[in-house]
Amino acid sequence: MYKKSTSVFKIVAKSFSTYLKNIQEFLKYILYPIFGQFAGVFVCFLPFFMTGGNQSNINIPLVLLCMIAGLIIFCHAFWKYLLVSGGLVLISRQIVENEPVQEFSRYTEIFSKRSKDYIKYLFIMILISLLFVAAAVVWMFAMIAKYYNVQSIDMTSLAGQLLFQALPLVLAIFLISSVLFVCLESFALNPNATPFGGILKGIKLSVRNFFPNLGLMLILILISVVFSEFTGLILKNAVFNEALYAKYGAFSDMVSLLEVTAQGCIVSILVPFITLCRTWWYLRMDKEHAARAQKRG
Repeated sequence: MYKKSTSVFKIVAKSFSTYLKNIQEFLKYILYPIFGQFAGVFVCFLPFFMTGGNQSNINIPLVLLCMIAGLIIFCHAFWKYLLVSGGLVLISRQIVENEPVQEFSRYTEIFSKRSKDYIKYLFIMILISLLFVAAAVVWMFAMIAKYYNVQSIDMTSLAGQLLFQALPLVLAIFLISSVLFVCLESFALNPNATPFGGILKGIKLSVRNFFPNLGLMLILILISVVFSEFTGLILKNAVFNEALYAKYGAFSDMVSLLEVTAQGCIVSILVPFITLCRTWWYLRMDKEHAARAQKRG
């Protein structure tokens, strides 16, 4: 299957058709890790919604109990989601390589054996992300400081100029994100490598295939955004409508957070498809790099 699909567009199309063919197994595999997070948030807010929107009816002991229970459910589901994300990479490799696929839960067990290294990997990725965020914050404060003593400029003009000057930063974040795009695949598919070594290999392959790698990332972002807007519109009209916000006006922030969480969970059903695309693309880059290295040798 890998040899028959070399272009980015073919990989996306083949991955989507493969996802649809196996959608029942994929959804069963990711159901709890995704919607368990929503359930955890809902349980945290349940005592507030039980009041019918009346703040005076809040039961404090019940609030504390539900907060603890909700956080436990959320954290457990989130950790399962992280493990399932790695398991999906292993499943995707089996599919791409035309190898027999075992029971999906088996791949979670295989990946969970690397939990210690996985935590190290996540720590490194979080640290890299924090560095990006810090750089962005410094950049924005530097841009705002340029206009601190300017009295004549209006806020609309200031916002426009800041937006224009932030474009290089946004572009830089996109470019760096594309370099880190297949790091999870690199880590999951190289069990003998250290977490940093897996990340480094993913970065090297992405740099060598920079533009198609960026193209694939943008395609998947576009698909996710379109699907997110579509599901958000449905949720807004079917569930989180004006009547619901009016009924729980005192807790509108909680309703809003539930809406965002629900939308994010529904969009996350695309994770198996996205993982198929990224794993397929990673395997292509890795095999081509190995072939070139063999020729040079």
